[in-house]
Amino acid sequence: NEVAGAQISMTTMMELEKAKQLFREAKDMAGESPDAVDWIALQERIQKAEEAVGQVSQKAARDKSIAAKIQGQDPEEMLARMKESLEAAEKRFGTSYSARPDLEASRAEYERAQQYRSGKINNIDLYIILESVDRHIEHGRQSHQREMEIGRQRMEEMKARERATSVRHDGFGSSGSDSFGGGSMGGGSSGGGKW
Repeated sequence: NEVAGAQISMTTMMELEKAKQLFREAKDMAGESPDAVDWIALQERIQKAEEAVGQVSQKAARDKSIAAKIQGQDPEEMLARMKESLEAAEKRFGTSYSARPDLEASRAEYERAQQYRSGKINNIDLYIILESVDRHIEHGRQSHQREMEIGRQRMEEMKARERATSVRHDGFGSSGSDSFGGGSMGGGSSGGGKW
């Protein structure tokens, strides 16, 4: 009853079918003779069915809320927005190592969204996918930003080390010229004609 009507995503409907299958399996097990029933397995199957139904109930409430929110929106516009957001993100931080998993997940979600045109998902599924793409992109942006900050910090640390090394080398070079550039060595080399 909760999933009746057009205000439910097809994903939720599929999950309801899985819950029904778990219930049917539990019912078949319970129909066996009492001495043949695996009561532990039956209890586990009933528990799984109850959990599945509970999740379907929550998702049905979410779907109805989404249906009211997107009433009148053009699904093609949602697809276009998704594509635009994804392409902008790929252009902005597509080369980032840390953002790559989120961008790949976004691209996979966008490909799944194309099923709307074949009727495998509806506009509610489409909105859920759109939100998922937006979340992945935002997480990827944050990962890229952290990566850039770490890179900047490492560059600053390297420059600081180079400056410190340069100062030490300059000091050594200066004292070395004073120590080894003395006239006594020059005198020694000039008197070497006897050899």
